[in-house]
Amino acid sequence: MIPALRRYARALVRDVDIADDLVQDTLVRALRSERLFLGGYVRSWLYTILTNLNKNRRRSLAWRPQFSRGSTTIPMPAGPRRRAAIFPARSRPWWKNSARYCGW
Repeated sequence: MIPALRRYARALVRDVDIADDLVQDTLVRALRSERLFLGGYVRSWLYTILTNLNKNRRRSLAWRPQFSRGSTTIPMPAGPRRRAAIFPARSRPWWKNSARYCGW
């Protein structure tokens, strides 16, 4: 079971060390919450935990600013906040600013 999880994690992240960390976190989380397992296939449950941990890891990496040495520019955030950083926020969407908007 663990070698299959390692192969899947390596295919997801393409880094051996991060993949091993994901597998370890998956097994820790599975053991910690084994009372929540309702039956069925343990393999698919572990794959789901690993996939969700990878999604959380990628989400947290997207919000971190990436600084490089000698860089004088302020990095832009990744994801949906990038648009908010480039364009000023409006109180209403553009279609609601129209005079013909009915409010439906």
